[in-house]
Amino acid sequence: MTGRRGPVALLLAAVISMALAGCADQLPGVDGDLVDDWPAAAVPVAHQQKAGVCQTLKTMVEEDSSRDAYVVDCATEHYGETAFAGELTEADAQLAEPPTAEGLGSAGIAVQVKTYRECDKQASAYLGRRWHHRFVKLVVVYPSRAAWHGGARWFRCDMFELTWTGRPLNRHASLRTSAPAAVCWDLKIGKPLECGTRHNGEYVGSYVSSAAKPPSSAADYKPVHQECYRLIAAYLGVSRSQVPYLTGVGGFAADSDQDWARGYRKVDCFLWLGDKFVTGSARGRSGKGL
Repeated sequence: MTGRRGPVALLLAAVISMALAGCADQLPGVDGDLVDDWPAAAVPVAHQQKAGVCQTLKTMVEEDSSRDAYVVDCATEHYGETAFAGELTEADAQLAEPPTAEGLGSAGIAVQVKTYRECDKQASAYLGRRWHHRFVKLVVVYPSRAAWHGGARWFRCDMFELTWTGRPLNRHASLRTSAPAAVCWDLKIGKPLECGTRHNGEYVGSYVSSAAKPPSSAADYKPVHQECYRLIAAYLGVSRSQVPYLTGVGGFAADSDQDWARGYRKVDCFLWLGDKFVTGSARGRSGKGL
């Protein structure tokens, strides 16, 4: 069969030749333009960020591109809750990468510090009370790198209740309507306890520090203790001047040194009773029993 060309092959060659030469007649209903009737490519739409929704994602992400896949009503099983969503503007929006990207240096750090401060304020406004709790973590989330390059410039403020080992807790209600329980402590062994059991420490509140680095020296801890004394006084229902006569004080950075540099500067404060153990919370008891 070598060298022979059947009728089908000859016909195909003729059609190809005519098409290449531009001589083929167009069939009825065919305009000869391959792309003019194709639908236009859809314009990418950024994920809509809004407060008052929760997420089933178990990890505390700082960059996000697929949020719609795990957003749920806060009355259902979830881990994180969004307290606020905002937009980066002006110089903050001009970064080449999301603020958390490596290599941005001080410019990225500055944006992270600024947005955490905004989230600190907005989270409390969302709850109608201070969001600070020993086992609540506030996380600032930015667009993923791909979304950032596509023009997204949002940020959002997510809150997570944590287990005492630091893992997100599975919740079934909003933090607005179901606040975490009070936390008491056995400070000798460093373990949280229910306040109805014997304990020698109680978590009294937190504040966000303005210091550039976490406390490490006696001089660093002096302003920490002053802030914690203020929180203890409010917790007990006594004046600030009475606190040193009633209880000791403890203040600890809630996050790592690296996170502190990025704006996560929450300090947790405790009252400390030393070798004395009590049963029941001291909150609002004007120092009775201490």
